[in-house]
Amino acid sequence: MARRDSAAAGRADRAAARAARSPGFELVARFGYVASGLTHVLVGFIALRIAGGGAGVASTSGAVSELAEGPGGTLLIAAGAAGCAAMALFQLARLVVAGDTMSGWQLVRDRVSDAGQVVVYAAVGAIFASFLLGTGHADGSSGWTARLLAVPGGQLVLAGVGAGVLGGGLWFLWVGLSRRFRRQLVRLRHAGLERAMELVGLLGYLAKGISLGIIGLLTLTAAVAADPAQPVSLDAALRTLRDQPFGAALLAAVGFGLIAYGLYIGMIRVLFQRL
Repeated sequence: MARRDSAAAGRADRAAARAARSPGFELVARFGYVASGLTHVLVGFIALRIAGGGAGVASTSGAVSELAEGPGGTLLIAAGAAGCAAMALFQLARLVVAGDTMSGWQLVRDRVSDAGQVVVYAAVGAIFASFLLGTGHADGSSGWTARLLAVPGGQLVLAGVGAGVLGGGLWFLWVGLSRRFRRQLVRLRHAGLERAMELVGLLGYLAKGISLGIIGLLTLTAAVAADPAQPVSLDAALRTLRDQPFGAALLAAVGFGLIAYGLYIGMIRVLFQRL
């Protein structure tokens, strides 16, 4: 029985490996980068609009909502959902086969990274799918903070989520400042293009890190105060930034940075990322 289970697991691993190396599947998966990049660009433009006193919801849900209302919205949303789903499956396949080529700390690090990518792209894909099915909302409000605080141990779990998001923000800042994102890309012979790619990546990672850091702090604040009314979304984070001294300028800078991150994900990674 154990031998049959082991053989079945081996076949599953080999199937996952073939899927992860399939050129067609990789091509579809790269569209997940396009979908993610497009949402970040839209969020950045919404942030700029808010910095100038305009309206909008600066979140993934708000960006997809605006995308849905534009020309060809249904087709774009369907493509975004499919691309994110493919990318989540691609990262899941990498997670399964990582042990074949890595060991030790490198294996742990890559599995944590791949698992995080699975969650991120599955969540973004779910947002696209919700608008495709007609159940999505621009504010993305689901009351999850209040529900979590209402269960035993929920306050501790919420604090853990906040600490994790804050840690993710610090990681983005570190990757940006250290230029470690360059390791993901193929080298180009044109020095000018190399510098341009590095600048776009730097600005993008810094803006993403700042945004996640503020979300993490808001989540920790909600956990410590046991306040179910505390908003903890990206939109809330950017509006919190706007309400600080020189907030409009800071928000505009982060908005441009999020646009840069979207261009990095949706264009540079699509063309030059090593998968």
